[in-house]
Amino acid sequence: MVNGKMDKLHLEWLATRIRGDLAAAGLPIVDELDVTGTMAGVEVQTDVDEGIHVSWRSHFVVTTVARHEYARLQKDGPGARFDEQVCIAMRAAMATILRASGYVFDENYYGDYTGYALWISGHEEVPSWRDWHDKQRSRLSQIQYRLVTTLQSQKRED
Repeated sequence: MVNGKMDKLHLEWLATRIRGDLAAAGLPIVDELDVTGTMAGVEVQTDVDEGIHVSWRSHFVVTTVARHEYARLQKDGPGARFDEQVCIAMRAAMATILRASGYVFDENYYGDYTGYALWISGHEEVPSWRDWHDKQRSRLSQIQYRLVTTLQSQKRED
């Protein structure tokens, strides 16, 4: 962190971990290169000044209906209400998952995306499910290595 801001490399590393943790929980992740806007799922974007922006993107049919309603100044139309409620529900779900994974964010900060987005500002250095998994994988690799080495040395002796 430099001058209260995360450096770009750390920010990208953290964003990758966030995508991985949300995907591990079963949420679809929107491809950063999706210029069509047709993908639905979690959007993770980085901002060196603010941190990491995590939001939910509803299916394009729903967002299209909501946009048409907004264009007609129908802010309380059924499509807009549905899209808003889905985004709020998914924000709560993502907050629960990210909190369980040790991410730091202000639950009450909404910025320009009232009720829809989370701004991740960091990660607590606490053991996570990923740490446990990596440790077990490492342990298993060591056991397998010892087993193969032992079998190879026994084979040479025969």
